[in-house]
Amino acid sequence: MKKILLTTFVILCSVMTVFAQDDYKIKEDAYFNQRVIELTKAGTLEAQVMDTFEDEDVQGIKVIGPMNDKDLRFLAKLAKGGTLRDLHSANLHEAKFESIPEGCFQNLTYFMYIYFPETLKTINDNAFKNCNLRAVVLNNGLETIGKYTFYGTHSKSLSIPASVKNIGDAAFGGNKDYTDVKVDANNENFKVENNLLCNVKEHKVLQCFNMAEGAVEIPNGICIGDGAFSPLKKVTSVSIPASLKQIGSEVFSETYALNHIDVSAENTTFSAVDGVLFNNNQSVLYTYPASKNGKTYTVPSTVKQIADGAFAQTGGQNAHEGMTSKEKKENNLTKVVVPAGVESIGNNAFLFSGITSIDLPYTLKSIGSSCFYYTDLTKITIPEGITRLENSTFGACASLESVVLPSTCL
Repeated sequence: MKKILLTTFVILCSVMTVFAQDDYKIKEDAYFNQRVIELTKAGTLEAQVMDTFEDEDVQGIKVIGPMNDKDLRFLAKLAKGGTLRDLHSANLHEAKFESIPEGCFQNLTYFMYIYFPETLKTINDNAFKNCNLRAVVLNNGLETIGKYTFYGTHSKSLSIPASVKNIGDAAFGGNKDYTDVKVDANNENFKVENNLLCNVKEHKVLQCFNMAEGAVEIPNGICIGDGAFSPLKKVTSVSIPASLKQIGSEVFSETYALNHIDVSAENTTFSAVDGVLFNNNQSVLYTYPASKNGKTYTVPSTVKQIADGAFAQTGGQNAHEGMTSKEKKENNLTKVVVPAGVESIGNNAFLFSGITSIDLPYTLKSIGSSCFYYTDLTKITIPEGITRLENSTFGACASLESVVLPSTCL
């Protein structure tokens, strides 16, 4: 009888241990702990994996013990093949390291799950940008999340621990899948209110999450970070108060349903004309809303600069959602006239827009990278004075038949 009870106790303890080890496992992770490696010295992961598994596939791995940047970059290398045989899951819950290097896991197609250790304090800029992470679970003890760190990932939920002190611009941008976002009640640095993630101490909107719909009002006494309203499918208008003095780059470049921006008449930094966002004296055009009605737009003669992403997505495939093809054809922006006086057009200025025609002035001195990427332009004349074209200026322009270059660019 005692032997039976002892055996039962041992089995129960084993089962409880398994449950305790797996209580943080993400349900959909089919590659969890497929391979297990225990390190005694940081920087030795590659050698141990090669010695232990040789030519075997490593689609899921658990690493125990000390790690460094070299080890983390090796994990990224295991995932970079971009095939179903490559690394999908890395359980680092029992590993020991304090930071993840900049851009380490960026652009990895099949890397979907990572489990952070409690020792992690810093995740640097772009660390998981456009990585196919299906869930992001941040550890208690984490203090700093860099710019664009989780941009373009696919996590549905986000919980920011009390320990987090710093979050960079667009750290959680580019994600259309969030359904639940919260900040620990004990965190004194950040809050989520009306789907806006705000840095309380810096008085800054870091992210408007995709759950937002309809009209959004920017709170008083606050600024807006880079790409803060990207990507949003259901926000139709934005109201900017008198107190707003600073906005980041390409703030509204992926606000697909946006048709109007309103600025308080008492604002001395920004202005809006017919729903288009400018600086106060209208020398800089910041945003032409993606779903604003109108087939032709003439830039005001006061404008000297068209900002980064100013016409991005305007009249493109993501604009005017819910309209029929005929309605889109009648309302999408297709022609832009840029008058004499404009000197620069920024990066991504017309990215993914539906324009088919644009007139550029002789005063133009520079055109940014990816400026006309994936537009419907059929022909374009680059004015004299332009000395170079940046990367992907006309990338993916399938309809483009003719580009006339100036003598200054030959």
